[in-house]
Amino acid sequence: MNREALREVLRSLVHGVYVLGTGRGAEAHLATVSWVTQVSAEPPMVAVALHRESRVADRTTASLGFTLSPLAHGHTTLASRLGRPAAPASKLTGIALETSPSLGLPLPTESTGWLECRVAARMDAGDHVLVLGAVVDAGTRSTEATLLLRETGWRY
Repeated sequence: MNREALREVLRSLVHGVYVLGTGRGAEAHLATVSWVTQVSAEPPMVAVALHRESRVADRTTASLGFTLSPLAHGHTTLASRLGRPAAPASKLTGIALETSPSLGLPLPTESTGWLECRVAARMDAGDHVLVLGAVVDAGTRSTEATLLLRETGWRY
């Protein structure tokens, strides 16, 4: 296989930048994710791929649910902050949060909207774990365009 061609084609796929929230209270955790897609309209479902060795993968797969919040174009500061490994408590200091209505999970207010999901299934996917979420609630905050991974200059 031509690995260089593979890398270039995979990097050409369009990915938004989102904040995934899981845990409650002192166990709340937020992380930047980009491999997210809708997989069903009825019932509404999304899938997110999380690196198998990450703290967020452990917390999300052990949880009953998670939230997804799209970041607006230009909001790279929060995305960068939540994309770095850090102790959960220090990572959340100074971030304005709300609590999701059904599951009580963290929602950053600096987003264009949010989805609240119950974990419906988990599946190993190479060096990632794929988490399927059944959407139980949703909200909007703005109509700004979503921050795209290619706008950040990051390479994953």
